[in-house]
Amino acid sequence: MQARAELHGGSSLGRFGFLNVGTVVYGGVEIGRYFSCGRGAEIGVAPHPLTGLSTHGFTVNNAWFPGIEGYGLAAGSAPRIPEKLATRIGHDVWIGAQVVVMPGVTIHTGAVVAANAVVTKDVEPYEIVGGVPARHIGFRFTEDIRHRLLASEWWNLDHDVIQRLPYRDALQAVAALETSLGPPNASEKALSPRSQSSPARTGTVNDSRARACYDAAPFLSLKHTTYFSVYDQLFSRFIGKAPVIVEVGVLNGGSLFMWRKFFGPDARIIGVDLNPEAVWLREEGFEIHIGDQTDPQFWENFFRQVGDVDIFLDDGGHTYPQQIVTATSALDHIRDDGLLVVEDTHTSYMTDFGGPSDTSFVSWAVNLVHGINHRFSAFVEDHDAELRVWSVQFFESIVAFHVDRHHATVVSQPTMNHGEGRDAKDFRYHSELAVTDDGLRAYFKH
Repeated sequence: MQARAELHGGSSLGRFGFLNVGTVVYGGVEIGRYFSCGRGAEIGVAPHPLTGLSTHGFTVNNAWFPGIEGYGLAAGSAPRIPEKLATRIGHDVWIGAQVVVMPGVTIHTGAVVAANAVVTKDVEPYEIVGGVPARHIGFRFTEDIRHRLLASEWWNLDHDVIQRLPYRDALQAVAALETSLGPPNASEKALSPRSQSSPARTGTVNDSRARACYDAAPFLSLKHTTYFSVYDQLFSRFIGKAPVIVEVGVLNGGSLFMWRKFFGPDARIIGVDLNPEAVWLREEGFEIHIGDQTDPQFWENFFRQVGDVDIFLDDGGHTYPQQIVTATSALDHIRDDGLLVVEDTHTSYMTDFGGPSDTSFVSWAVNLVHGINHRFSAFVEDHDAELRVWSVQFFESIVAFHVDRHHATVVSQPTMNHGEGRDAKDFRYHSELAVTDDGLRAYFKH
């Protein structure tokens, strides 16, 4: 007799999901739609106590030896069983036979796990992994197709729509979804995360996912045309990965709905505003905090409540104290590979805001760039180096800080490979042309 599949309490399996013979899904596992697996997979396996006399379950519960009085009753000093972390499986995931998925892991939409693998860390959308522990093998599709498939959210369509798609060819299917079978609203039709065409002369970008989500928002939001391509470039890698995003300045609500559509329904979206009327957005499923962004104590309490985040977007009041205090407070609470993005930095050049000034936000950002360059080995002993931000991108009216402590703390040291030398002479000062400081100033046009 073949063993049946088991779906334990507290777990869920999405529509059209398939559990093979002998598969066990332990408690606290969320599985999306169109999931399938080989025989004997174990997902979200239960943790065991590791700090006591034994890893056996008798040390924490008396159900193991009911025939022996008192044996297995957890004493006050019994080791605690590790907390069971939630395990999440996205849509359209294939897990091979005999795979073990450890608790707390997220396997994102479209991923494939090879047979007999042990998955100990998150798997990216449409990534293929295998081995013990599971390692990256490749991706099912190119980056462009992966983003377009995630944007399509085809797994939410009715089956009678899906069966009319050319579903045996992913490229043809996603093209069909983006055209005749896409949503009837033209603003929602083209949701590819990156434009494949050049910016139009009006400053807009064709086929911008961010612009389509913005236009589809049911409430008011105000954005400049140049911002959407920046959003597409910076944020597309977070689509479908349930990021934690904070936006400052949310009263009208439109931007929060934009981000929900852009990142997907699993994103945790948190709004901050000084106006207490913004609490109406809690009724729409958003986390809303009311406070003054120039107050470091507010930010300390805020991050104590919400924890670290993946994306922090400041679209608040745009004054220099608001921008600088907020950015300084947020940087320590952005996860590695996360982003701090500050909008409307053109205020650093506007007289109404006190600009230009050596205490403007752009001046602060340039000062932080000095801290990045002070990581160079010749300067590090004499200067405070920036050890959180790996790089900074300056766009028109937007500054993006890429947080990565691992790369930011790599020790800067000169190296030399083992190639053959040719006794080359340094000719840097052999030019016969002398350029004065005044001559160089001619190149400083802005």
